[in-house]
Amino acid sequence: MRRALALAGVLAAAPAAAHIELDAPAPRTNDGQNKWCPCGGGGDGSRDNAGCAIEASDAERGLVSSTFAPGSTITVRWRETVGHTGRFRISFDPEGADQSDFDAHVLADVADPSGGDGNTGAGGAWELEVTLPNEECDTCTLQLAQVMNGNDEDPVPSLMGTSTYYQCANLVLGEGGGGCAASSGGALTVALSALAAARRRRRARR
Repeated sequence: MRRALALAGVLAAAPAAAHIELDAPAPRTNDGQNKWCPCGGGGDGSRDNAGCAIEASDAERGLVSSTFAPGSTITVRWRETVGHTGRFRISFDPEGADQSDFDAHVLADVADPSGGDGNTGAGGAWELEVTLPNEECDTCTLQLAQVMNGNDEDPVPSLMGTSTYYQCANLVLGEGGGGCAASSGGALTVALSALAAARRRRRARR
């Protein structure tokens, strides 16, 4: 009886299973609440913003995940843990994380057939190369979306009102970017903050 109760407690404490888990670039959050538009976790921890009806705030975007050179081609890697027929879409917001901006900057839109087998030869593992915009940005965001509309043939022009799971990565595009992944330590954050401040000073002098 005690074992059964202990197991029930563990299951109750476990986070909700995510449908997609972004591996690279590192996600801003991966708490299983990735039904919240536009970036998955955060919000109020619920699924109430599934249709992007609530305006997203990017004030608490957290640490930068990665920094890259403008215009570079990167490999986005993720795992599909619950298979659905539909599309995978990778988008970009040059400042913050707003769904209308993601809809305006789609980098890739590919079929997600039924089965969730992935495209790398490993169960559920996906990877896709995308080319980032050729511009500098200090608070830009990459969005990965799993659209579960049952249609794996037609690209998705907008995620507003769709049944979708979301993940985001916080990026910096700038000089010297080489795709370094951020750690939880503070050294990279300090370095990126200094780089962003230097860019702002250069722009102010122009």
